[in-house]
Amino acid sequence: MNEPYVNHTLMNRVMEIKQRSENSKFVLEIVGLTDLWNKAIHMTEEELIVCVLAALQICPDTVYQALAEDRKELTRKGEKEDGDN
Repeated sequence: MNEPYVNHTLMNRVMEIKQRSENSKFVLEIVGLTDLWNKAIHMTEEELIVCVLAALQICPDTVYQALAEDRKELTRKGEKEDGDN
């Protein structure tokens, strides 16, 4: 049987955000997150929009924190690439 794929980068980012979040009532499982990630990357645009809207309704602070973290990372990578030229 094949080993399940675990997206450690995604798992670490979600856990960091969860630890900073005040909502610590749920437990995130690595394999469960990876399974959800695999399902999400195969969703249609409409399905993803529904998921985003649900997340914004349930945990807006966490969604905005994740977006801010992603933007910061992209900006950092862009600055690093500009410095390499």
